Amino acid sequence: MVGMRIYKCLFISAFKSKKAPSIIVRLPIRGTRAVELLPIAEVNDVVVCAPEDAFISFYNSPYYSHKGGAAIDIYLSHRDGDFAPSPIEGRVKKIYRFKPPTLRFFPTQDREDLIILESRGRPALYVRLLHIVPSVKVGDQVSVGDELGSLIRSGFFNFWTDLHIHVDVRGNGNLVRAKGSLPLHPLSSQDKALESSGDIFQGLEVLSVQEDYTLLKARNTSRLGRFWGVGCTVGETGGLLDGGIPHYSCGGVYLPTSTSVHVGEKVKLGGTIIGTVERLDGTMAFFRGEPLWISINDHKLRGLSLYLFLSDQQTIKLIPEKPMKLPFHTGESVDISIQPM
Repeated sequence: MVGMRIYKCLFISAFKSKKAPSIIVRLPIRGTRAVELLPIAEVNDVVVCAPEDAFISFYNSPYYSHKGGAAIDIYLSHRDGDFAPSPIEGRVKKIYRFKPPTLRFFPTQDREDLIILESRGRPALYVRLLHIVPSVKVGDQVSVGDELGSLIRSGFFNFWTDLHIHVDVRGNGNLVRAKGSLPLHPLSSQDKALESSGDIFQGLEVLSVQEDYTLLKARNTSRLGRFWGVGCTVGETGGLLDGGIPHYSCGGVYLPTSTSVHVGEKVKLGGTIIGTVERLDGTMAFFRGEPLWISINDHKLRGLSLYLFLSDQQTIKLIPEKPMKLPFHTGESVDISIQPM
């Protein structure tokens, strides 16, 4: 039993049921508040969960496993500080310490830990977790929501990257090397058409201006199943965009379960072609990006960072060309322009 476990989990239903469960936990952060953990992805019998106020990404990353649809990043609410809840249940198999990259943008630790959890299924799968200083030890049993440790700002991050938990899953092979993870499948997709309303890029409200990025409130309220996000189209099919546009040169689109999308079709955002579908991963379409010129009120940007949200709180992250505060104010109304280069 993990010594740091200081709250209770209530399982609403079993993982073997056809409908994936939700889990209620009480997080010991800034007082006690109830948080629902929702199932967001699976591979075989491993179900990955995230807090109801989190946002996630399969493809918004430059790293190999993300481009292969074999990893997910879970970004937690800032209200939870640096607390890292376990997204799965299992046993701590190994904690591997290594030296991460060093960046010039911010100070980082000279060592990072890879936490490996062994699932309870048969055959067992191994869940790899990154960007956490562990409070658990090898042999500990953890349940969904148990504290794993504290989130850190890693040398793998760029200057605009928020604290998050990296998750990938693999079989009983080399558990340390970067390649070899299994494709993760989003939970919650459905046949119902994408729900959306409002303009995409006109009259957006500035929510926050940070040293490294600016957040806008998305005017459209696009939803597909459990996820919210910025709507786009693949051919004639609507979906939710997940990616760094155009700075990562690729991304993904979350689609309805029944879709007629094909490799080679164009992905459009606000009427502008932003990429071409290269691969279909179940309900996700992976696309290769097009060169784009993105600006906000005539200020050129490096790009837009777009995610899948578990609640109707979606935002658009504006990434400047270098670490800096963009010249905007909270509450200001701005327009985004996306043009092909």
